[in-house]
Amino acid sequence: PHLTPELLSLAKPARLKARLPAAEMQSVVLSLCENSWLTAKDLAALLNRDAENLQGRILAGLVKKKLLVLRFPDVPNRPDQAYRTAASNS
Repeated sequence: PHLTPELLSLAKPARLKARLPAAEMQSVVLSLCENSWLTAKDLAALLNRDAENLQGRILAGLVKKKLLVLRFPDVPNRPDQAYRTAASNS
């Protein structure tokens, strides 16, 4: 639903490469989550990745580093959990 041309453009580096260094993938995810809440499924669709893998390998680490915040912090495993950059949350 949120797959706007702007978001697709930001996700392009990850869409074009099957393997992307973790730091580069994290950077792309942070730029995508800057202005809107995105679920793991939204991000997976934008990045052409598996949602569970993305969640475990990238999103969880960014949340742990407090670079991403959870939309529903009291229920981290909520199916419609969404992410946003910590800076844009305020």
